[in-house]
Amino acid sequence: MKSLFAKLPKVGQVRFATAPETYSHITRMHSEPVDVIVYLCNALNGEAAFRGLGEVKEGYSTALGDMYVIANPEASQSTFDKLEIIRARYLSGGITVDFGSPNTVGVQESKIKREYGTYSPDEEAIVFDRLEATLQAIEAVSSVAAQLIRSFVKVIIPLKTAAGRSSTSQPRIPGRVLIGGTERGSLAPHASSLVHEAMHQLLYTLEFGGTFITPHLDAGEARATSLWTGRDLPLHSFIHACFIWYGLSQFWGRPKAAEVFGSAFTEREFARCTAGYRNKNPVEMLLPNLGMVRYDVFKVANTLRDNLASVLTHGYHVQA
Repeated sequence: MKSLFAKLPKVGQVRFATAPETYSHITRMHSEPVDVIVYLCNALNGEAAFRGLGEVKEGYSTALGDMYVIANPEASQSTFDKLEIIRARYLSGGITVDFGSPNTVGVQESKIKREYGTYSPDEEAIVFDRLEATLQAIEAVSSVAAQLIRSFVKVIIPLKTAAGRSSTSQPRIPGRVLIGGTERGSLAPHASSLVHEAMHQLLYTLEFGGTFITPHLDAGEARATSLWTGRDLPLHSFIHACFIWYGLSQFWGRPKAAEVFGSAFTEREFARCTAGYRNKNPVEMLLPNLGMVRYDVFKVANTLRDNLASVLTHGYHVQA
């Protein structure tokens, strides 16, 4: 593995080392060493093949899922071309849109509990174009938000659902976002989802330096009531929510948002995002369990409501 990694160009090494699946598998090295080593070897071979540095074999897949190799279903015994190389497309900025690589197996283990269909090639094209259009619309509202997405989202796995829209990401697979229902409805909800998930990715990355909730014996049982939904949340989810709703308030509070996404949706979304900040500072809900929250995280979270003072006073049409 070391020798093959060393043969890759720097860009290939970075792609492999920072891929969401690479991190996820390495964290399971002690519990599943054989499966993890097999995956990492395969991903290195896949990256080498992607770079033209090694032979192509059935089953090879890059860690980013942007190239994988399957048996050509149309090849006969007399046909030499028995392998089919499938490549993913990239959103502007290089985000892989992965519809069917081996990395998509098991996505139902996520917190989205639904039955998924399979996109046809024509449907894949539609979903890809809508994701790209959504990213461009986000760019038109806020170049910072678009850069956040391009910096912290490495792979998007679209999910075909019977109805509705959804998105999720997980700290154990940082950089990977699952998004469902992109083919339906306006672009605005999907924009909100992408900005939302990109902020989670940033927070997950910051937590590499230490989780926001301290390893207190009772931290797993402690709860705080969301001022947005009224639900009792684990402290980790609550502190993430404070930052996510703040960031979304800033995004939907920008004057350009109504122009790009329409005033009706923008006003509703802005009201929803700022709801938890209007009557009190939401971090007050953490006070009974303050010792379980990292001090620096609480200190920053405590400033968010004041930072929104202007936009809370004047409304969504005023620059945040």
